[in-house]
Amino acid sequence: MGNLQPQNAGTNGITKKYLFKLTKAELEDLVAKKTLVFQKKSKISGFRPGHVPLDIVQKHHMSDIIEQSIFDHLDKQLLQEVRDNEYNLATKPVVSTVKYSDKVVDDVEISVTLEMMPKMPDIALSRFAREIPKLQCSEQEIQNELQLIANSYASVEEIQEEDHSIANGEIADINFNGKLDGVEFDGGKAENYLLEIGSKTFVDNFESQLEGLKKNDTKEVRVTFPQKYQQKNLAGQRVVFDVKINRIFKKVLPEIDEQFATKVGAKDLNSLKTSIQENLDRIMKHIFVSRVKSKLIAEILAAYEFEVPPSMLEQEQHAILHRHHNHEHDEDCNHEQDNISDEQKKEAKQEALHLIRTSYLLNYLREKYEVKISKQDLDQFILHETILQGLSDPNQLMELYKTNEQAKRNLDAMMVENKIIATALEHITYNQITVNKDEYQKILVEMQKS
Repeated sequence: MGNLQPQNAGTNGITKKYLFKLTKAELEDLVAKKTLVFQKKSKISGFRPGHVPLDIVQKHHMSDIIEQSIFDHLDKQLLQEVRDNEYNLATKPVVSTVKYSDKVVDDVEISVTLEMMPKMPDIALSRFAREIPKLQCSEQEIQNELQLIANSYASVEEIQEEDHSIANGEIADINFNGKLDGVEFDGGKAENYLLEIGSKTFVDNFESQLEGLKKNDTKEVRVTFPQKYQQKNLAGQRVVFDVKINRIFKKVLPEIDEQFATKVGAKDLNSLKTSIQENLDRIMKHIFVSRVKSKLIAEILAAYEFEVPPSMLEQEQHAILHRHHNHEHDEDCNHEQDNISDEQKKEAKQEALHLIRTSYLLNYLREKYEVKISKQDLDQFILHETILQGLSDPNQLMELYKTNEQAKRNLDAMMVENKIIATALEHITYNQITVNKDEYQKILVEMQKS
């Protein structure tokens, strides 16, 4: 029953077009069967449930009965067509033109398009040559990192000399009271606050203005808050703080020796140095992969052609235009398409095409090289992103990952992309160059510029 007729294939090679036909007699038969289904569920006043006369059922539900009769049968035929031809669909079937009545039983004609997953070319990564840096820290760079670790294990000792002047790196116990135009403000007052001079904990040059002060000294410290400060009433404002120095402390760093190495969890000092080298190399590689990712993807997409499903492209283009419009106008608008130029539509289509092709490429590479994400990958990614985002504690980002669904999706996507590209880099033709930390950082800066 019914007739699913293949039409000319789409010009892009990944679409199949069909014309679905039902005669009036065929639809009458389907409607009769569907009416029985509706009868079992019908609840109409004056009749027992499931015993409503068929003509009354049709009187109340004819539109739904006709539509379900047609599209249930169409779905069955399309499913059989997909199974018989082993089609790998990329989207749901797209209904373009419809010719039928939902009021009376009559002949039916519906145009349907099936959109397939694109057939990916056999991508040879070996053709994409690269210089890939390998970090080899100098002894001085290792010592600098050891000093940073030692600093985090430092003890604090009060300086007893009454005439000692505060210096950068020391810790001041202070009372402060901030005023904006002579009026105190929320969060601007504290007592016995421990502030490390030079830590940039406070805004502007607050800390440097305390250098040279002695115990029990007082001073008016004048600072300007950043224009984008989170407290709107303080953003860009000039504020005066009355500050008193209570006590001054110095950090006492532990000696970097074998005992210190075991204290921080290493087997010995050489093992700690090796661990520093390996961790820095992983962090640098994480940044390198993040920077090289978009450029490598663009090169591969330029070298290999494959189509994308038209309806997917149209939906993504519309989503991009919608986001851009709402971002510019900071509001929803049902008539936003009326205000979009042809040039904006063209740019959105190009962006959509790139996003979709990138997604297919990454999926292809993930399957080809069997890329999998482990708990260790997640932990390392969170650690590296913590460093890149300037956070002090990886647990901050991990907590966000666990509690914020949008943040989790974003981080998951970044993590998967980076792992895929890192794996891809292992299969390209590359020349490995050994560089120290400073040289590696210069490479990363240049990559960011290009």
